[in-house]
Amino acid sequence: MDKLDTSELFAQYPRIAVKIKGLWGTKECRDLLMSLLNDSRDGKRAGFPVSVGKTLMALLTAHDAKFPNFDSQHDSIIPFTAVRPRTVVVKPESDWGFLGSVAKFLAFVLVAAFLYKYLKNT
Repeated sequence: MDKLDTSELFAQYPRIAVKIKGLWGTKECRDLLMSLLNDSRDGKRAGFPVSVGKTLMALLTAHDAKFPNFDSQHDSIIPFTAVRPRTVVVKPESDWGFLGSVAKFLAFVLVAAFLYKYLKNT
């Protein structure tokens, strides 16, 4: 933990960072890191920014390297290998449904007509 840059983790999630620091070197710390990296809220967890997720993963890897006795046979350094990952569905901010499909089709037709006219004249 000494060589890892945890400044962003402490800045954005100070309670989690303090908890990790306090539990460092224990099985509870490993369990906490695994729970933070795995979805245990039926897809309702917003997740961490990529940089914070990478820091948590690096902390888990460092913890396992320094304290291998807490790494059970059924667990893995890489999250989601022991637990089947959920499918993530990213929804657009505004879903136009049928109107969006019609608009995309019309845009395609206009571009195709323009290209046809342009290529016919050259």
